Amino acid sequence: MLKVGSFLLVGLEGSTCGMGSSGNYLESDVKIRLEFIQKKLKREDKLIIVSHTPPRGILDRALRFGEEAIGSLALRDFLEEEERVCLVICGHVHSCGGRYEKLNNTTIVNVSSHDDPYSRANVAWITIKPNGNAEVEFHKLPSLIEYLIIQKRVKDRELSEKTCLTLSEASLFIEAATKFGKTLFHQLDSLASIKFRYGLPWKIVFMMYEHGIASIDEITEDVFREFLEKRGLWGLDLVHLK
Repeated sequence: MLKVGSFLLVGLEGSTCGMGSSGNYLESDVKIRLEFIQKKLKREDKLIIVSHTPPRGILDRALRFGEEAIGSLALRDFLEEEERVCLVICGHVHSCGGRYEKLNNTTIVNVSSHDDPYSRANVAWITIKPNGNAEVEFHKLPSLIEYLIIQKRVKDRELSEKTCLTLSEASLFIEAATKFGKTLFHQLDSLASIKFRYGLPWKIVFMMYEHGIASIDEITEDVFREFLEKRGLWGLDLVHLK
């Protein structure tokens, strides 16, 4: 807990979703902590909460273990009742990182980034006015693969050694970067989402990108049918598509 002028900064560790080592907190744990903090607030104070978990229903739609809302109910209830919370900085739900929303008087900012070498890191610059209004500006840092290919100009073997890519996948990334240029790296987040959602190999994802498909919203049953009929795909590639 830290007091700066009329702003009180507090932290909430862990999450209540039951997933992973950080997910074993109870909603009652969060509720008790927030009620304790509330007693420390003066009427003119503003509260800033730095929380691992987002509030339920706001920037908390997870995809990794099935699509569902995994934010904290206790934190959401507290924000609904306590008007002195001006800002919540959270993470946990990587698919919602790099975004912010408003709930009543509170700005909720999810600053998480995907934990893979394809995604650019989210950096939030937050300016808080004396009245508690928050202005949010997001920036992106280069992904590990973008940094290695463009700035370090590594070969496929070195790229494979420094990321989670196999040697054949590393070759695909270098070929794709040569073919599509720097614009490819602006799309890697959404291309990775296609890969993870459907379990597709990068070879097929890059083939789809070459045909103008760069996001999950552009994937239809007709797209899969079209690629099933393409020449040059066999073995596991066809299994993945089917």
